[in-house]
Amino acid sequence: MSLNIGIIGIGHIAQVGYIPVIKKEKNVNLYAFCDIDEPKLYKLKEIHGVHKIYTDFEELLSDKELDAVIITAPNHLHTPLAIASLEFKKHVLLEKPVCLNSIEAELLLEKEKEHKGILLMPVMNQTLRPDVHKMKEMLDNEVIGRVYHIECGYRKKRFEFEDAEWKEEKESGGGVLNTQGIQLIEIIYHLFKKTPEYIISSLYYEEEVEKEVFSFFKINDISIDFEIKWDPEFVRDYMYFNVYGDKGILYLNPFKIVEKRYGKLLDVKPEIDEEESFFKISFSRQVKNFLNSIKGKEKPLFRTSDAIELVKMIERIRESSK
Repeated sequence: MSLNIGIIGIGHIAQVGYIPVIKKEKNVNLYAFCDIDEPKLYKLKEIHGVHKIYTDFEELLSDKELDAVIITAPNHLHTPLAIASLEFKKHVLLEKPVCLNSIEAELLLEKEKEHKGILLMPVMNQTLRPDVHKMKEMLDNEVIGRVYHIECGYRKKRFEFEDAEWKEEKESGGGVLNTQGIQLIEIIYHLFKKTPEYIISSLYYEEEVEKEVFSFFKINDISIDFEIKWDPEFVRDYMYFNVYGDKGILYLNPFKIVEKRYGKLLDVKPEIDEEESFFKISFSRQVKNFLNSIKGKEKPLFRTSDAIELVKMIERIRESSK
C-alpha cells in the first residue's frame, strides 16, 4: 500500500523535520506541497520532485489521489486546516499547538469523533527523543531517588532560520509559549502524565505577544522553575532541562547524570546508541508511527486529548500572570 502525502505550510520545520523523513520512507510518496508563497513552492517542487503544488488548501484536499496531510502552517491555522482535512477524509498529522484555546479544543475533539475512520494524530515528537525516553526510564526506575525539583528553560535567538512575522502576532498564535514553551511543557507532561496543581507566572509583553515567561509550577511535591525567552542577542538557541533528586541530578541537554554514591558526586554519561541527531530521530519516529497507524500496522502513540492538555496549560500560565 503506497500513501500519497501532502504538506501544508512549507516553512523551516517542514523542510528540516518532515521532508527528509518522508523521502526515505518506502511505499510513501511526497506527493504535494501547499503554501501561499508561490515562488518558494516552485523552488521546492524542483528540489524535491513533488508531483503537485497548491496555493489553495481546498484544492489540495480535493485531490482524490491524496491520502494524508502534515500540517505545519502558522499556529492559528492548525485547527481549521485539521477540521477541513477531516471533512475531506484525509488523515492528519498536526503540528503543535493543535489549537489555540479551549473553544478550538472542543471543536477539534467534536470533529474527530464525527470522523472516527480518519486518523488525527498530534505531533508530540519531544517525547520521542532518545534522551527524553531515557530520562523517563531512569525517573520511573528512581535512579536519582525522590525527585523534588526541576529547572527548565528555552532561550532562542529570534527567527534565525526564516522571516516569521506571524510569530509576533497574537491572532496568529504567536508568542514564546506557543512556539517554544510548548516544547518543554510536552516533556513535563510526558514525564508525569499530569498537569500542575499550582502555577504562578510573570509574562513580559512587547506589543501583542509575550516575549519572556517566568513561571513556577508544582506537580505532586515537585517544584518546577520554567523560563522561556526570545533575545536577538543570543549567539545560539539553548534549551535546558535539569531534574533534581535526593540521590542525583539528571541533565537533558547534554544528557548526563550526576549520582550521589558513597557520599560523593559521580558524573556519568549514559550511552544512547543513536547515530543521528535526537531532533531528526524524533521526527522520524513520529512520521513512521503516523504512516504505520494509517496502514493499521501500529497504534497511534498520541491522542488529540493529550495534546490539548498542553494548550490548557499554556492558558493557565497566561491566566496566572494576571
